[in-house]
Amino acid sequence: MDALRELDGGRRAAEDEWGDTPTGVQVKSDGTVRYCRKCATFKPDRAHHCSSCGYCVLKMDHHCPWLGGGCGWANYKFFLLFLWYSGALGLFVAATTLLELIAFVSEDPNNFELAPIAWALVFFLGVIFGLSIGLFGSYHFYLAARNRTTLENMEGAGSVLPSSSRDPHAHFRPNHALSRRERWKLEKANSNFNIYDHGVKANLAQIFGGWESRWIWLLPVGWPPGDGTSFPVDREKLTKLRQITAEIRLGRGRDEEEAPSGWDDPRAIRRA
Repeated sequence: MDALRELDGGRRAAEDEWGDTPTGVQVKSDGTVRYCRKCATFKPDRAHHCSSCGYCVLKMDHHCPWLGGGCGWANYKFFLLFLWYSGALGLFVAATTLLELIAFVSEDPNNFELAPIAWALVFFLGVIFGLSIGLFGSYHFYLAARNRTTLENMEGAGSVLPSSSRDPHAHFRPNHALSRRERWKLEKANSNFNIYDHGVKANLAQIFGGWESRWIWLLPVGWPPGDGTSFPVDREKLTKLRQITAEIRLGRGRDEEEAPSGWDDPRAIRRA
């Protein structure tokens, strides 16, 4: 837990230095505190309202119908284990079925025509199921290793206050007041400076538990550290992200040059 305590200390130091909002470092695109009108409550960092569940989910990743609810801070570990166990089961069934089929045919070449068609169906279904679920689990492991959720990977980690947000004469410009080039710069900055990324080991420890209890990481037991309402941030990355935000949101260093046609499409921005 030493690594987590060190990271948490960095988060508290950043809060003392920057004077963040009561809900964390993230704000809405207009610079105001993140607030959920449906739940009538403030939203902590990385929390989102799940329209299917009808409530806000801490560190929401996505809504999972297989788990019967929103997948986020409290149950993301079990979602990952579900994917890995299911993918391994599919490949195991496919492998054992193939071995039995080979053994059956090797006894007599004529047995190939006598082999139950169900064996072949089970083999192909196991391969398809195992590979599809396994690749999906590998993608989520990649996100976990980078400390990103599916929403953050698709839409960005959200806005932060600029470094000079305390200036009473500064005018914070929301997204609709920015040019396409400026919105692209913010998207690029959020992608390059992931303030929640502290390295693979520390990132996984935030999901599976402390490093000293890593022997139970692959078991469906335990609870993630913290309370799900605040997360350690990288102060250096946060400083750089806030500097870029100040240049764009406050109009400093504004570049009016328009991006090529199609760059206002979020899908095109993510592909870049």
